[in-house]
Amino acid sequence: MVGYDRTAEGFFWLAGQGGYGLQTAPAMAAAVEALATGGDWPEGLAELGVTAGTLGPERLFNGSPH
Repeated sequence: MVGYDRTAEGFFWLAGQGGYGLQTAPAMAAAVEALATGGDWPEGLAELGVTAGTLGPERLFNGSPH
């Protein structure tokens, strides 16, 4: 998962690569850059249907903080 934690101001998650860190590093680096800086979402990820919500920590909490 990657993104800011909505319950801990300033805390940015980058965790849970599941042993695939080397394979996903270029895409995750692009996602981190976009999320951390507020920049544009990477075209390559968008083309694959990957969104910030797909990767974000909020997806683990079903809409509730914890």
